[in-house]
Amino acid sequence: MSVQAEEHPKSAQHAFLRQLFAQAGYHNHLGLELEEVSLDKLSVKLHNKPELRSGRQILHGGAIASLVDAVGVFHAGVAARANISAGDTSRVFRMATIDLHLDYLRPPSGESFVASSAVVYAGSSIIRIRVEVVDDAGTLIAVASANYSY
Repeated sequence: MSVQAEEHPKSAQHAFLRQLFAQAGYHNHLGLELEEVSLDKLSVKLHNKPELRSGRQILHGGAIASLVDAVGVFHAGVAARANISAGDTSRVFRMATIDLHLDYLRPPSGESFVASSAVVYAGSSIIRIRVEVVDDAGTLIAVASANYSY
């Protein structure tokens, strides 16, 4: 797992995210790699492994959806934690996907795919995230928006 976290006063949030990411068994099973971490952007890479391919021998849409949700929920966790001051930070661990809309723009080709997210809205109980997925040539293959409650 490679992590390029910039050092600044919010580094505790980066450590929190790296720890949470490393503990997610499903995401580890998929082979997701945390690429970039900041409050503004989070990127996760997925390799095109044979066991994740469809009958057409391209990356299965479910693997892309899992990648999108993984980057979204982890970024929502960072945004929520930044919103909670001295309150009940355990709320972040109750993060739940309440809506996920994913548009597949073209069939995925390539050896790896990166999903990058941005926080659109961070409220007191709901976080809205926008995600873009590109292949290793930088071609946009999917876009998504998701809402998470905490």
